[in-house]
Amino acid sequence: MPTSITNFLEYSSIILSPYLPPASFNNIPISEFQSPSLSSVDINSEKLGFYATKLIINRLEKQVNEKKSYIIDTKFIERESIKRINL
Repeated sequence: MPTSITNFLEYSSIILSPYLPPASFNNIPISEFQSPSLSSVDINSEKLGFYATKLIINRLEKQVNEKKSYIIDTKFIERESIKRINL
């Protein structure tokens, strides 16, 4: 979605405020090749999917209603879209 927004803004000659830089979520591959390259939050979707599947299978096999949670590490990847702002 941010890639579409930045493309639209560039096409429309609209300049983003330096105080509101675009960023993406889930670190999709196109983020790196966008111009400017988009900073992104990498939510580690493979691990997220692994644990979600594990929870579903355990619930189906054991028929347990026990609530369980996992903490998945995330990482912010800073690219060109985020500039240091001196306030």
